[in-house]
Amino acid sequence: MNRRFIRAVYLSIILLVFVFPILGREYQQFYMKGLKLGQRGKFAEAEIYFKKSLQINSFYIPAKRALDMINDLSEKKVRPEVARHIFAGNVSEEKFNWNRVIIEYEKAVKKAPSYYYARHNLGGAFYERGWSDKAIKEYEKALELNPDYPYTHNNLGLAYYRKGMYVQSIKHYKKAIALNPGYYKAYNNLGSSYNAIGECLKGNEYFKKALEINPDYILAFQNFSCGWNSYANRKDIVKLSEKSVEELIAILNNPSWEERFKIALALGNKGDKKTEPLIIKLLNDEHPFLRAVAASALSNFNTKQTIKHLIKALKDKDWNVRYEAVASLGRIGNPRAISPLINCLKDNDYHVVFQAAYALGSLKAKKAVKPLISALKNRHPSIRIAAAQVLGEINDWRAVNPLIDRLDDEHKKVRCTVERALEKITKKHFGQDQGKWREEFNRE
Repeated sequence: MNRRFIRAVYLSIILLVFVFPILGREYQQFYMKGLKLGQRGKFAEAEIYFKKSLQINSFYIPAKRALDMINDLSEKKVRPEVARHIFAGNVSEEKFNWNRVIIEYEKAVKKAPSYYYARHNLGGAFYERGWSDKAIKEYEKALELNPDYPYTHNNLGLAYYRKGMYVQSIKHYKKAIALNPGYYKAYNNLGSSYNAIGECLKGNEYFKKALEINPDYILAFQNFSCGWNSYANRKDIVKLSEKSVEELIAILNNPSWEERFKIALALGNKGDKKTEPLIIKLLNDEHPFLRAVAASALSNFNTKQTIKHLIKALKDKDWNVRYEAVASLGRIGNPRAISPLINCLKDNDYHVVFQAAYALGSLKAKKAVKPLISALKNRHPSIRIAAAQVLGEINDWRAVNPLIDRLDDEHKKVRCTVERALEKITKKHFGQDQGKWREEFNRE
């Protein structure tokens, strides 16, 4: 399972450095405009920009919280001068000027000691400075004033987690989720707390839930991808791996899926050819975690049977099973997988499509050029990036003109990736000047 960990870290780096930054910072720019207007007391105009921010990224929590305060202003729950201090503190937060942040929030608390949101923000500033005890104190005061604010419960959970008080953190993450069932960050944090107390399977269930709500949440994806590696290296799993294949077979039919999961990890750790039929059998297990582990473990075997069953797993109802099957086929590198992987470019899950593009790139699949050209028009910018990068790696001249057409993409990272792909294929260097590229290749 160490290869799973290495791959997860590698993919996380790709996502963090090349992909997710392009999801745009326009929503943050609108948010900052709103903060600065709020700082000047122009609340109606600020509200417009916060809403624009959420129109671009509906998951952006700072903008949601800012709108909460705008609503409090309209309901006269907070005075304008207090709101201005909080907005000023928010502006300083974006600049990481924590001394100024604390000054502004303390002014807000002094003027409105019974306003929950002032306490909430001050607690957040204390947390960022590493003062967990002071943060907990402020969060608890905020909850006394407004016990139904999910963001305070989540942040209090973070403070307890930092102190190693995992039971308390779990309690508050669960409360945050109960108050806001779409709060994907709380699901991820809850998963981390369960991991911390050794309940990695339960932790992975919450990471997966976070991804179901927000597929682009990189932290949950990284936690989910790396979680099994930590579990596979637990002492009890390592001890199981030391057993003979025959001994593992004898206990594989355990009715508990958690016990079967441990056996699956142990079989994967062994990498013994005799385990191949058993791992293939696990691809039909009723529990998706076992099917996913089996799909990952089969990357150790480049046989007709393995390829056949991994291709079949590409149609599994669970996205993580499909993702692991795609990844294994890419690592095995058997040409028989090319057509099925091309079909995965139409998968309804973003992670599977993303992984399929890179798997086809590792196979240098010329047959995939046309489908990858089509993927250059995918609505999701990260898929366009993956398609452009892989087309550059395949190095096929059919991709040149379609790549030139993407030089005017709205996202900078897409344009940069297209530029590198064009340079790799043509050995020409015209930067992102679409006119020069078209002139060179006789485009009208």
